Amino acid sequence: MRSHVRVLACALALLCAAGCGTAPPPPGKAAVERGPPSVQAFSINPFASVALPASRMQVHTDAVKVLGRPRETLTRDAPSEHDPRIVNSIITLRYAFGDLVYLHVIGKDVENLILIQLRGNQLPLKYGIRLGETTREQIMKLFGPPQDTQENSVSYNVPFTQEITNSTTFYFRDQTLLQIDISSLMMD
Repeated sequence: MRSHVRVLACALALLCAAGCGTAPPPPGKAAVERGPPSVQAFSINPFASVALPASRMQVHTDAVKVLGRPRETLTRDAPSEHDPRIVNSIITLRYAFGDLVYLHVIGKDVENLILIQLRGNQLPLKYGIRLGETTREQIMKLFGPPQDTQENSVSYNVPFTQEITNSTTFYFRDQTLLQIDISSLMMD
């Protein structure tokens, strides 16, 4: 009996040393997809594993807290269409996956995320969408008929709030997804 216990103890010690006797590490936190694929959810936040700030009305530093430091930050003047004396700023955060573009209203601490432009697969997108792999047919199967169809693009308009509508446009080259633009349009 003692020899069986010793053999069992030795076997257990060898398995533990080899990493076989320990519990497997917990799985990585997976993104939870709720309900069927929706262009509304994709327009609010296209990323599978990154939670962007919930409101489009936010400062660009909020995105930096979530996404990390961009490769480049560009700022340029943007005169108002209605009053050329008002010069707002356009702030572009340039990442490997694409750009986030903010409109900063001069004289106020107000910014609005006006464009997410996706050109790379560094961050996984919802519904398994991948640039250079997902087809036009797959996008239309996921989101249904678009409001606007061009030779190389399809667009969906999605109400975000009473003041803001998102327009999500998928661009294709040879029927394969090339780029995605999610823009916020202020409604009058």
